[in-house]
Amino acid sequence: MAFLDSIKNLFDSAKKGIETVADKAHDIAEEAINQAKEAAVPLIDKVEEYAEIAKEKVGTYVPGAEEVIEKTMETAKEKFAEFTNQAEQLTNDAIETVKEKIHNFTADETDKSPDIEK
Repeated sequence: MAFLDSIKNLFDSAKKGIETVADKAHDIAEEAINQAKEAAVPLIDKVEEYAEIAKEKVGTYVPGAEEVIEKTMETAKEKFAEFTNQAEQLTNDAIETVKEKIHNFTADETDKSPDIEK
């Protein structure tokens, strides 16, 4: 019985360790996403600046160009937000899947050993 208890303890320790690693991976992924968002802000600002210059210069020669440039900028901002949200969701989903698989694996292994108290 002591042998089976030690195996159960080993699985429990492994499960806790892997869950800790998964939590850390989640934190690292979130931090990376936040850093990417922060890094993109100056780029978006620069693009907006160039778009304003383009609106001024092209707007005098091409009627309606200002509106097209504004719509393009809004679409670009929306797409960027959409993509960062999707990346964040995919990361969260992947980490939850890993945690779930770890839990299921350790639960399955414990279930396979009927002598181990649950």
